[in-house]
Amino acid sequence: MTNLTRLPPNLNLIEVPEGDFDKAITSVVLSINLRRLGCSGRTTVSLKYPAEAKDKFLSLYRISPNVPLEFAVNEIVRLMQRALMCFDLLPIDVNDGLLCDRTFSALKQYIAQFSLQAPEESEEGTQYNRVLAHLFSSVQAARHMLHVLGHITPKDPYQDVTAFRKSIIAFEESHNVEPTGFITGILLSKLFFMAFRENTALIKTKNPKIDEQTGTDQNQNNPFYSIQKKKKKAKPTVDLEQYIAITSIDRLRYLWTGTGKTFVETDEPGHVEVGKEGNVHIGKHIKRATNLVVSFQLTFFFE
Repeated sequence: MTNLTRLPPNLNLIEVPEGDFDKAITSVVLSINLRRLGCSGRTTVSLKYPAEAKDKFLSLYRISPNVPLEFAVNEIVRLMQRALMCFDLLPIDVNDGLLCDRTFSALKQYIAQFSLQAPEESEEGTQYNRVLAHLFSSVQAARHMLHVLGHITPKDPYQDVTAFRKSIIAFEESHNVEPTGFITGILLSKLFFMAFRENTALIKTKNPKIDEQTGTDQNQNNPFYSIQKKKKKAKPTVDLEQYIAITSIDRLRYLWTGTGKTFVETDEPGHVEVGKEGNVHIGKHIKRATNLVVSFQLTFFFE
């Protein structure tokens, strides 16, 4: 047993009731994530239910109150980690839903890489809602452009990052670009340019063809016609409300609407399976992270 008087004073000591680490770690991760997402200010990490931080989190990130708090916080961090993988800012095995130093550093690199405005500061902490809006919308923009250019790509790039990267490589190889399989600002610009340049003439010649029975424009089945109608899907945005209105990613839509299907992590890195509609307890999805003590200077002691 470590002598507590010998521990550095800057360590945050958390008492684990009955020595049940597996039960306590879920609450610890929740507390850490809320703090780093700018929802709990300078409140120390603890096992208490974060009632005030919950209200701030739901409001700031527009999360549906129908989604369990523990799942919502863990899921948004997981999606953040998967998105950062697509930019070569995180390795594919860092996807435990913990906003650790490594993930936090990758997020800061993303902000610098795209010259985004510094996140807003408040009494609750640094708020990353605008950064996440840009991150998520950039992934969707890349996926959308690849799709309309005829490349096979998963509807949900977060569900299978490996398959999504393969579609990026296919585009790069088809345009004599050194294949990396990662999204960059240059790649986004090239995708946007190619999609609109190569098909401007085609789109202009497509006059509306109204189906007499349904009253719909038959040209809407053409992907390049569709992209003109849905340009917002092809452009990154820092406006979270705007992105929520146009997102087609089921995992994100569940967080923001509280309806649809949840997703359960598998043992295979970069892949998830669709689960039944309803709650998913995050405790079983969080690994025993041995770097937790190192990254956040946390020390657990048992009764």
